[in-house]
Amino acid sequence: MRALPQPNTQNLAQSIYRELLAGLSGALVGAPQAMAFALIAGVEPIYGLYAAIVATLVGALLDGHGVMTIAPTNALALVVGSTLAPFVDGSGGELARLFSLTALVGLFQLGFGVLRLGRLMRYYDAAVLTGFISGAGLLIVLNQLPTLTGLTLAGGDTLSRSVEWLRSAAEFAPKTTLMGALALALMLAFWWTRWRRYGTLVGLVVVSVLVAALGWEEVTRLQDIATLPRRLPFFVGPDWGYWPALAPGALAIAVLGLAQSAAMARGLPEDQAEFLKRLDSDSQDFLAQGLANLAGGFFQCMPAGGSLSRTALLLGAGGRTRWSNVISVLVLAGLLVSVAGLAEQIALVALSAQLVVAGLRLINWRSIRRIWGSGWAGQAALSVTFAATLSLPLTLSVFLGMAISALLFVRRRRRKVRANGWRHGTK
Repeated sequence: MRALPQPNTQNLAQSIYRELLAGLSGALVGAPQAMAFALIAGVEPIYGLYAAIVATLVGALLDGHGVMTIAPTNALALVVGSTLAPFVDGSGGELARLFSLTALVGLFQLGFGVLRLGRLMRYYDAAVLTGFISGAGLLIVLNQLPTLTGLTLAGGDTLSRSVEWLRSAAEFAPKTTLMGALALALMLAFWWTRWRRYGTLVGLVVVSVLVAALGWEEVTRLQDIATLPRRLPFFVGPDWGYWPALAPGALAIAVLGLAQSAAMARGLPEDQAEFLKRLDSDSQDFLAQGLANLAGGFFQCMPAGGSLSRTALLLGAGGRTRWSNVISVLVLAGLLVSVAGLAEQIALVALSAQLVVAGLRLINWRSIRRIWGSGWAGQAALSVTFAATLSLPLTLSVFLGMAISALLFVRRRRRKVRANGWRHGTK
Protein backbone atom coordinates (compact mmCIF):
# COMPACT_ATOMS: atom_id res chain seq x y z
CA MET A 1 0.00 0.00 0.00
CA ARG A 2 1.37 3.38 -0.99
CA ALA A 3 2.29 5.60 1.94
CA LEU A 4 0.66 8.99 2.23
CA PRO A 5 3.01 12.01 1.79
CA GLN A 6 4.08 13.48 5.09
CA PRO A 7 3.77 17.23 5.69
CA ASN A 8 7.00 19.18 5.80
CA THR A 9 6.91 20.19 9.45
CA GLN A 10 10.13 22.20 9.18
CA ASN A 11 8.72 24.46 6.45
CA LEU A 12 5.46 24.79 8.38
CA ALA A 13 7.32 25.81 11.53
CA GLN A 14 9.36 28.36 9.57
CA SER A 15 6.19 29.81 8.03
CA ILE A 16 4.51 30.12 11.43
CA TYR A 17 7.65 31.75 12.85
CA ARG A 18 7.77 34.28 10.00
CA GLU A 19 4.09 35.18 10.42
CA LEU A 20 4.55 35.62 14.19
CA LEU A 21 7.64 37.78 13.70
CA ALA A 22 5.89 39.88 11.06
CA GLY A 23 2.83 40.34 13.27
CA LEU A 24 4.90 41.36 16.28
CA SER A 25 6.92 43.83 14.18
CA GLY A 26 3.70 45.28 12.74
CA ALA A 27 2.27 45.87 16.20
CA LEU A 28 5.39 47.48 17.65
CA VAL A 29 5.86 49.82 14.69
CA GLY A 30 2.17 50.32 13.94
CA ALA A 31 1.18 51.52 17.42
CA PRO A 32 3.25 54.73 17.45
CA GLN A 33 2.39 55.29 13.78
CA ALA A 34 -1.33 55.12 14.50
CA MET A 35 -1.02 57.52 17.42
CA ALA A 36 1.03 59.98 15.40
CA PHE A 37 -1.37 59.92 12.45
CA ALA A 38 -4.28 60.59 14.80
CA LEU A 39 -2.45 63.73 15.94
CA ILE A 40 -2.19 64.81 12.29
CA ALA A 41 -5.98 64.41 12.03
CA GLY A 42 -6.42 66.57 15.13
CA VAL A 43 -7.94 63.82 17.30
CA GLU A 44 -6.70 61.92 20.35
CA PRO A 45 -4.20 59.11 19.68
CA ILE A 46 -6.56 56.42 20.97
CA TYR A 47 -8.74 56.71 17.86
CA GLY A 48 -5.74 55.94 15.68
CA LEU A 49 -5.00 52.87 17.79
CA TYR A 50 -8.63 51.76 17.53
CA ALA A 51 -8.41 52.03 13.73
CA ALA A 52 -5.22 49.96 13.78
CA ILE A 53 -7.20 47.27 15.60
CA VAL A 54 -10.67 47.27 14.02
CA ALA A 55 -9.91 48.33 10.44
CA THR A 56 -6.77 46.21 10.22
CA LEU A 57 -8.58 43.10 11.50
CA VAL A 58 -11.59 43.50 9.19
CA GLY A 59 -9.31 44.26 6.23
CA ALA A 60 -7.06 41.27 6.94
CA LEU A 61 -10.02 38.88 6.97
CA LEU A 62 -11.68 40.26 3.83
CA ASP A 63 -8.97 41.75 1.62
CA GLY A 64 -7.88 39.87 -1.48
CA HIS A 65 -4.20 40.45 -0.70
CA GLY A 66 -4.54 39.42 2.93
CA VAL A 67 -1.08 40.71 3.80
CA MET A 68 -1.90 44.29 2.74
CA THR A 69 -2.38 46.26 5.95
CA ILE A 70 -5.41 48.55 6.15
CA ALA A 71 -4.58 51.13 8.80
CA PRO A 72 -4.36 54.90 9.36
CA THR A 73 -2.02 56.59 6.89
CA ASN A 74 -0.36 60.00 6.99
CA ALA A 75 -1.89 61.36 3.76
CA LEU A 76 -5.40 60.25 4.74
CA ALA A 77 -4.96 61.70 8.22
CA LEU A 78 -4.09 65.06 6.72
CA VAL A 79 -7.33 65.11 4.70
CA VAL A 80 -9.30 63.95 7.75
CA GLY A 81 -7.89 66.86 9.74
CA SER A 82 -8.74 69.29 6.95
CA THR A 83 -12.30 67.92 6.75
CA LEU A 84 -12.90 68.16 10.50
CA ALA A 85 -11.18 71.53 11.02
CA PRO A 86 -14.29 73.68 10.36
CA PHE A 87 -16.18 71.80 13.09
CA VAL A 88 -13.62 72.17 15.88
CA ASP A 89 -15.24 74.50 18.42
CA GLY A 90 -13.92 73.26 21.76
CA SER A 91 -17.08 71.33 22.63
CA GLY A 92 -15.89 67.98 21.27
CA GLY A 93 -18.41 67.88 18.43
CA GLU A 94 -15.70 66.95 15.95
CA LEU A 95 -15.38 63.55 17.61
CA ALA A 96 -18.91 62.45 16.70
CA ARG A 97 -18.28 63.77 13.21
CA LEU A 98 -15.08 61.71 13.03
CA PHE A 99 -16.98 58.44 13.50
CA SER A 100 -19.65 59.53 11.03
CA LEU A 101 -16.93 60.49 8.54
CA THR A 102 -15.28 57.07 8.88
CA ALA A 103 -18.57 55.25 8.27
CA LEU A 104 -19.38 57.43 5.27
CA VAL A 105 -15.95 56.78 3.76
CA GLY A 106 -16.70 53.08 4.13
CA LEU A 107 -20.05 53.42 2.38
CA PHE A 108 -18.49 55.26 -0.57
CA GLN A 109 -15.81 52.58 -0.91
CA LEU A 110 -18.39 49.82 -0.65
CA GLY A 111 -20.36 51.48 -3.43
CA PHE A 112 -17.25 51.60 -5.63
CA GLY A 113 -16.64 47.92 -4.94
CA VAL A 114 -20.23 46.82 -5.63
CA LEU A 115 -20.17 48.73 -8.93
CA ARG A 116 -16.83 47.07 -9.70
CA LEU A 117 -15.06 50.37 -10.22
CA GLY A 118 -11.77 49.02 -8.91
CA ARG A 119 -9.94 49.22 -12.20
CA LEU A 120 -10.82 52.91 -12.59
CA MET A 121 -8.29 53.71 -9.88
CA ARG A 122 -5.57 52.67 -12.30
CA TYR A 123 -6.43 55.76 -14.34
CA TYR A 124 -5.71 58.06 -11.40
CA ASP A 125 -2.61 59.49 -13.00
CA ALA A 126 0.75 58.71 -11.40
CA ALA A 127 1.92 62.32 -11.83
CA VAL A 128 -1.20 63.61 -10.06
CA LEU A 129 -0.89 61.13 -7.20
CA THR A 130 2.82 61.87 -6.81
CA GLY A 131 2.15 65.61 -6.76
CA PHE A 132 -0.54 65.27 -4.11
CA ILE A 133 1.38 62.84 -1.91
CA SER A 134 4.56 64.94 -2.13
CA GLY A 135 2.63 68.08 -1.22
CA ALA A 136 1.00 66.25 1.67
CA GLY A 137 4.42 65.14 2.88
CA LEU A 138 5.73 68.70 2.85
CA LEU A 139 2.62 69.91 4.72
CA ILE A 140 3.17 67.28 7.40
CA VAL A 141 6.79 68.37 7.87
CA LEU A 142 5.89 72.07 8.06
CA ASN A 143 3.04 71.42 10.50
CA GLN A 144 5.37 69.59 12.91
CA LEU A 145 8.09 72.24 13.09
CA PRO A 146 6.47 74.20 15.97
CA THR A 147 5.97 71.06 18.09
CA LEU A 148 9.49 69.91 17.31
CA THR A 149 10.87 73.14 18.80
CA GLY A 150 8.40 73.65 21.65
CA LEU A 151 6.42 76.52 20.14
CA THR A 152 2.67 77.10 20.23
CA LEU A 153 1.57 79.20 17.28
CA ALA A 154 -1.80 80.75 16.54
CA GLY A 155 -4.07 79.34 13.83
CA GLY A 156 -3.70 80.05 10.16
CA ASP A 157 -2.68 78.21 7.05
CA THR A 158 0.42 76.03 7.08
CA LEU A 159 2.62 78.34 5.03
CA SER A 160 1.90 81.43 7.15
CA ARG A 161 2.53 79.44 10.36
CA SER A 162 5.84 78.26 8.90
CA VAL A 163 6.90 81.86 8.28
CA GLU A 164 5.89 82.73 11.85
CA TRP A 165 7.92 79.76 13.08
CA LEU A 166 11.03 81.09 11.34
CA ARG A 167 10.52 84.52 12.88
CA SER A 168 10.21 82.96 16.35
CA ALA A 169 13.55 81.12 16.28
CA ALA A 170 14.74 82.99 19.39
CA GLU A 171 11.81 81.53 21.36
CA PHE A 172 12.57 77.85 20.68
CA ALA A 173 12.46 75.76 23.88
CA PRO A 174 16.07 74.50 24.27
CA LYS A 175 15.33 71.13 25.91
CA THR A 176 12.46 70.31 23.59
CA THR A 177 14.49 71.31 20.53
CA LEU A 178 17.45 69.21 21.72
CA MET A 179 15.25 66.13 22.21
CA GLY A 180 13.58 66.73 18.87
CA ALA A 181 16.95 66.94 17.12
CA LEU A 182 18.09 63.74 18.83
CA ALA A 183 14.93 61.87 17.84
CA LEU A 184 15.29 63.04 14.24
CA ALA A 185 18.98 62.10 14.15
CA LEU A 186 18.29 58.59 15.44
CA MET A 187 15.40 57.96 13.06
CA LEU A 188 17.27 59.30 10.03
CA ALA A 189 20.41 57.36 10.96
CA PHE A 190 18.43 54.12 10.86
CA TRP A 191 16.90 55.17 7.54
CA TRP A 192 20.05 54.14 5.68
CA THR A 193 20.44 50.74 7.33
CA ARG A 194 18.74 47.35 6.99
CA TRP A 195 16.91 48.10 10.28
CA ARG A 196 15.38 51.34 9.00
CA ARG A 197 11.82 50.24 9.78
CA TYR A 198 12.69 50.07 13.48
CA GLY A 199 14.36 53.48 13.63
CA THR A 200 11.13 55.15 14.70
CA LEU A 201 10.70 52.76 17.62
CA VAL A 202 14.31 53.27 18.73
CA GLY A 203 13.99 57.06 18.54
CA LEU A 204 10.73 57.07 20.50
CA VAL A 205 12.09 54.84 23.26
CA VAL A 206 15.52 56.50 23.62
CA VAL A 207 14.19 60.07 23.72
CA SER A 208 11.26 59.25 26.02
CA VAL A 209 13.53 57.38 28.46
CA LEU A 210 16.02 60.27 28.43
CA VAL A 211 13.31 62.84 29.14
CA ALA A 212 12.05 60.77 32.08
CA ALA A 213 15.57 60.06 33.44
CA LEU A 214 16.61 63.73 33.27
CA GLY A 215 13.34 64.89 34.84
CA TRP A 216 12.72 67.44 32.08
CA GLU A 217 9.11 68.28 32.83
CA GLU A 218 9.22 71.10 30.26
CA VAL A 219 9.27 68.50 27.48
CA THR A 220 5.64 67.62 26.82
CA ARG A 221 4.66 63.97 27.09
CA LEU A 222 1.68 62.27 25.55
CA GLN A 223 -0.12 62.15 28.90
CA ASP A 224 -0.03 65.96 29.03
CA ILE A 225 -2.34 66.27 26.01
CA ALA A 226 -4.33 63.02 25.94
CA THR A 227 -5.05 59.79 27.76
CA LEU A 228 -5.00 56.21 26.51
CA PRO A 229 -7.81 54.29 28.23
CA ARG A 230 -7.01 50.63 28.89
CA ARG A 231 -9.97 49.27 27.00
CA LEU A 232 -10.85 48.05 23.55
CA PRO A 233 -13.15 50.08 21.28
CA PHE A 234 -16.85 49.80 21.99
CA PHE A 235 -19.94 50.23 19.81
CA VAL A 236 -20.95 53.84 19.02
CA GLY A 237 -23.49 54.42 16.25
CA PRO A 238 -22.52 57.26 13.88
CA ASP A 239 -24.83 60.26 13.70
CA TRP A 240 -26.55 60.22 10.31
CA GLY A 241 -27.36 63.91 10.55
CA TYR A 242 -23.71 64.88 10.00
CA TRP A 243 -23.36 63.08 6.69
CA PRO A 244 -24.52 65.79 4.24
CA ALA A 245 -21.87 68.23 5.49
CA LEU A 246 -19.19 65.54 5.57
CA ALA A 247 -19.96 63.99 2.18
CA PRO A 248 -17.41 65.94 0.06
CA GLY A 249 -14.59 65.19 2.50
CA ALA A 250 -15.64 61.55 2.82
CA LEU A 251 -15.66 61.12 -0.97
CA ALA A 252 -12.20 62.67 -1.24
CA ILE A 253 -10.83 60.40 1.52
CA ALA A 254 -12.44 57.34 -0.08
CA VAL A 255 -10.94 58.10 -3.51
CA LEU A 256 -7.50 58.94 -2.10
CA GLY A 257 -7.41 55.81 0.04
CA LEU A 258 -8.31 53.57 -2.89
CA ALA A 259 -5.89 55.33 -5.25
CA GLN A 260 -3.06 54.86 -2.75
CA SER A 261 -3.87 51.18 -2.38
CA ALA A 262 -4.05 50.65 -6.14
CA ALA A 263 -0.64 52.29 -6.55
CA MET A 264 0.93 50.54 -3.58
CA ALA A 265 2.92 47.98 -5.55
CA ARG A 266 4.85 50.80 -7.26
CA GLY A 267 6.33 51.84 -3.91
CA LEU A 268 7.50 48.38 -2.81
CA PRO A 269 10.74 46.54 -3.59
CA GLU A 270 10.49 44.47 -6.76
CA ASP A 271 10.07 41.06 -5.10
CA GLN A 272 7.37 42.36 -2.74
CA ALA A 273 5.59 44.30 -5.49
CA GLU A 274 5.39 41.15 -7.61
CA PHE A 275 3.80 39.33 -4.66
CA LEU A 276 1.00 41.88 -4.46
CA LYS A 277 0.51 41.96 -8.25
CA ARG A 278 -0.05 38.20 -8.33
CA LEU A 279 -2.87 38.68 -5.84
CA ASP A 280 -4.40 41.66 -7.64
CA SER A 281 -8.17 42.06 -7.13
CA ASP A 282 -8.99 45.76 -6.98
CA SER A 283 -12.76 45.50 -6.54
CA GLN A 284 -12.35 43.08 -3.65
CA ASP A 285 -9.90 45.55 -2.09
CA PHE A 286 -12.56 48.25 -2.39
CA LEU A 287 -15.08 46.05 -0.60
CA ALA A 288 -12.57 45.15 2.11
CA GLN A 289 -11.57 48.77 2.74
CA GLY A 290 -15.20 49.82 2.64
CA LEU A 291 -16.23 47.25 5.23
CA ALA A 292 -13.17 48.04 7.35
CA ASN A 293 -14.06 51.74 7.46
CA LEU A 294 -17.77 51.08 7.90
CA ALA A 295 -17.00 48.87 10.89
CA GLY A 296 -14.57 51.52 12.13
CA GLY A 297 -17.33 54.13 12.08
CA PHE A 298 -19.27 52.02 14.58
CA PHE A 299 -16.24 51.33 16.80
CA GLN A 300 -14.62 54.76 17.37
CA CYS A 301 -12.07 54.71 14.54
CA MET A 302 -10.57 57.29 12.21
CA PRO A 303 -10.56 56.45 8.46
CA ALA A 304 -7.99 53.93 7.27
CA GLY A 305 -6.55 52.80 3.96
CA GLY A 306 -3.85 50.58 2.49
CA SER A 307 -0.65 51.45 4.37
CA LEU A 308 2.52 51.20 2.27
CA SER A 309 4.89 51.35 5.25
CA ARG A 310 3.03 48.72 7.30
CA THR A 311 2.61 46.40 4.31
CA ALA A 312 6.29 46.72 3.39
CA LEU A 313 7.22 45.98 7.01
CA LEU A 314 5.16 42.79 7.12
CA LEU A 315 6.45 41.58 3.75
CA GLY A 316 10.02 42.43 4.71
CA ALA A 317 9.66 40.45 7.96
CA GLY A 318 8.47 37.40 6.03
CA GLY A 319 4.69 37.78 6.34
CA ARG A 320 2.90 36.23 3.40
CA THR A 321 -0.65 35.63 4.65
CA ARG A 322 -3.45 37.50 6.40
CA TRP A 323 -2.35 35.92 9.69
CA SER A 324 0.52 38.37 10.08
CA ASN A 325 -2.04 41.19 10.25
CA VAL A 326 -4.30 39.21 12.58
CA ILE A 327 -1.38 38.55 14.92
CA SER A 328 -0.44 42.23 14.77
CA VAL A 329 -3.96 43.19 15.85
CA LEU A 330 -3.98 40.71 18.74
CA VAL A 331 -0.60 41.94 20.00
CA LEU A 332 -1.66 45.58 19.70
CA ALA A 333 -4.93 44.91 21.54
CA GLY A 334 -3.01 43.16 24.29
CA LEU A 335 -0.58 46.06 24.62
CA LEU A 336 -3.46 48.54 24.79
CA VAL A 337 -5.24 46.86 27.69
CA SER A 338 -2.04 46.12 29.60
CA VAL A 339 0.56 48.88 29.12
CA ALA A 340 -1.37 51.88 27.80
CA GLY A 341 -0.06 53.94 30.74
CA LEU A 342 3.49 53.28 29.63
CA ALA A 343 2.73 54.61 26.16
CA GLU A 344 1.50 57.86 27.73
CA GLN A 345 5.12 58.54 28.78
CA ILE A 346 6.19 58.93 25.14
CA ALA A 347 7.67 62.39 24.55
CA LEU A 348 5.44 64.35 22.18
CA VAL A 349 8.50 65.73 20.42
CA ALA A 350 9.53 62.16 19.52
CA LEU A 351 6.14 61.55 17.88
CA SER A 352 6.58 64.84 16.07
CA ALA A 353 10.00 63.72 14.81
CA GLN A 354 8.39 60.50 13.60
CA LEU A 355 5.88 62.53 11.59
CA VAL A 356 8.66 64.63 10.06
CA VAL A 357 10.41 61.46 8.90
CA ALA A 358 7.10 60.04 7.63
CA GLY A 359 6.44 63.28 5.73
CA LEU A 360 9.89 63.22 4.16
CA ARG A 361 9.38 59.61 3.06
CA LEU A 362 6.23 60.64 1.22
CA ILE A 363 8.30 62.78 -1.13
CA ASN A 364 9.34 60.18 -3.70
CA TRP A 365 12.22 61.80 -5.55
CA ARG A 366 12.65 58.82 -7.87
CA SER A 367 9.06 59.13 -9.09
CA ILE A 368 9.38 62.91 -9.38
CA ARG A 369 12.49 62.60 -11.58
CA ARG A 370 10.84 59.94 -13.74
CA ILE A 371 7.68 62.01 -14.23
CA TRP A 372 9.68 65.19 -14.87
CA GLY A 373 11.51 63.46 -17.69
CA SER A 374 8.30 62.16 -19.29
CA GLY A 375 7.30 65.44 -20.95
CA TRP A 376 5.36 68.63 -20.37
CA ALA A 377 2.04 66.94 -19.54
CA GLY A 378 3.48 65.02 -16.60
CA GLN A 379 5.41 68.07 -15.46
CA ALA A 380 2.28 70.25 -15.53
CA ALA A 381 0.15 67.66 -13.72
CA LEU A 382 2.77 67.17 -11.02
CA SER A 383 3.35 70.90 -10.53
CA VAL A 384 -0.31 71.94 -10.47
CA THR A 385 -1.31 69.19 -8.06
CA PHE A 386 1.65 69.90 -5.77
CA ALA A 387 0.89 73.63 -5.71
CA ALA A 388 -2.84 73.00 -5.14
CA THR A 389 -2.08 70.70 -2.20
CA LEU A 390 -0.04 73.42 -0.53
CA SER A 391 -2.47 76.27 -1.18
CA LEU A 392 -6.02 74.87 -1.46
CA PRO A 393 -8.22 72.87 0.92
CA LEU A 394 -7.09 69.26 0.65
CA THR A 395 -10.55 67.99 -0.30
CA LEU A 396 -10.55 70.34 -3.28
CA SER A 397 -7.02 69.20 -4.19
CA VAL A 398 -8.15 65.57 -4.40
CA PHE A 399 -11.04 66.48 -6.70
CA LEU A 400 -8.76 68.66 -8.81
CA GLY A 401 -6.44 65.66 -9.12
CA MET A 402 -9.34 63.53 -10.36
CA ALA A 403 -10.17 66.14 -13.02
CA ILE A 404 -6.55 66.39 -14.17
CA SER A 405 -6.30 62.58 -14.33
CA ALA A 406 -9.42 62.46 -16.50
CA LEU A 407 -7.99 65.08 -18.87
CA LEU A 408 -4.69 63.23 -19.15
CA PHE A 409 -6.50 59.96 -19.85
CA VAL A 410 -8.55 61.59 -22.63
CA ARG A 411 -5.37 63.12 -24.07
CA ARG A 412 -3.62 59.74 -24.11
CA ARG A 413 -6.61 58.06 -25.75
CA ARG A 414 -6.84 60.73 -28.45
CA ARG A 415 -3.14 60.41 -29.22
CA LYS A 416 -3.45 56.63 -29.40
CA VAL A 417 -6.46 56.83 -31.74
CA ARG A 418 -4.69 59.38 -33.89
CA ALA A 419 -1.54 57.22 -34.05
CA ASN A 420 -3.58 54.14 -35.01
CA GLY A 421 -5.34 56.17 -37.70
CA TRP A 422 -2.06 57.19 -39.30
CA ARG A 423 -0.74 53.63 -39.06
CA HIS A 424 -3.75 52.21 -40.93
CA GLY A 425 -3.82 54.94 -43.54
CA THR A 426 -7.09 56.58 -42.51
CA LYS A 427 -5.57 60.02 -42.21
